[in-house]
Amino acid sequence: MPEDFREYNLELTSGQIYQFKPEAGQGSCSIGNKNISKGKYDILLKEDAPINWDAFNGLFTPAAEDQSEEYPYGNFPRFFHYNGNDTGFIEWSKKRKIEEFNWRPYNDVSINFAKAQIANLSIYSAGNKIELHNADQICSLSLSGNIETIHIVNPEKIRSIDISSEANIIFNCDYLLPFKNLRCLNLNGNVSNLHVLKQLTHIESLGLRYMPDLSGMPSLTSWPKLSRFIAYVVEDKQGKLIQAELKQLLKENKLPKTENNFFSVSKLKSKLWFMGEANSFFASWSDKSEKKASKAYKLAVKVVSSVKTENEVKDVVFKFIKSINILPDIETTEREDVWDAIQQLVKACPFDISEEQIRKWFDEARDF
Repeated sequence: MPEDFREYNLELTSGQIYQFKPEAGQGSCSIGNKNISKGKYDILLKEDAPINWDAFNGLFTPAAEDQSEEYPYGNFPRFFHYNGNDTGFIEWSKKRKIEEFNWRPYNDVSINFAKAQIANLSIYSAGNKIELHNADQICSLSLSGNIETIHIVNPEKIRSIDISSEANIIFNCDYLLPFKNLRCLNLNGNVSNLHVLKQLTHIESLGLRYMPDLSGMPSLTSWPKLSRFIAYVVEDKQGKLIQAELKQLLKENKLPKTENNFFSVSKLKSKLWFMGEANSFFASWSDKSEKKASKAYKLAVKVVSSVKTENEVKDVVFKFIKSINILPDIETTEREDVWDAIQQLVKACPFDISEEQIRKWFDEARDF
């Protein structure tokens, strides 16, 4: 059967068959829960019931269809995106290697990854408590969302970690201090207390991406073994200082030399750019509403950055909210997205305005 028309009927929950129709070239499978998960999924479970992960055992990529001895439990899909509370995929991975697993549990969970064969694990916390045991057995660990609600037992065993912070959440780098033996660290998004990273003296590879604030960034000489450093799409003021320091260190041969040496500082952006272009407050909205809300927000940021009075800020806020008022079916979560955007918007003005005043404007102007 041509790959374009592959279709599988899988008994993923007891007595319930789910249809999985991957598109040609698709190597992933996304699983969500009806009435809970937002967005589009290949499979939507009717209830948050235990999942029969063994249902995937007979699935192979086209190249592996004649290699059942090498892949006794199948090898397709290669990547999973799962929104739900079932942890059976961990036990399943002890016999069937998983190349990449992106997971968003809804409830508080405590899980043990001993003997798990998951090469790349990404976990998103929406504020629920997540406790990880033996996380060091995961080759690559990525955390996002409300990261500080994720607790890693024995963090000193972790050698590599990726942190991604959302537009309306600021990740506190103090969280990383227990990771005393960290070798590889990648930070993405809004962070604070960057200065504490100089205490992680074993770092060999450091990546900073999409960061609007590099305040307190330590000198690159803080990490004696640093052989790989990337700063990409970061704020320009501090970025230029890092760029100058890097140039001087390379000129004086004061950085470690290895086969994999790589140092780069590029795509420097103004803080105004981050305010208007890089935020994604409306990413989960329908395509049509997201485009209209984003366009109105970017325009508002440009205007509010040059205002001279509080009344002018108020006018910008009211105009932006009115553009949201005319959009259809604004839900509770979307109202929260607008509030987050308004708070960030007002920060772009040249002077401080109290949160109490911002909330008052927000409530006066909105009809959702």
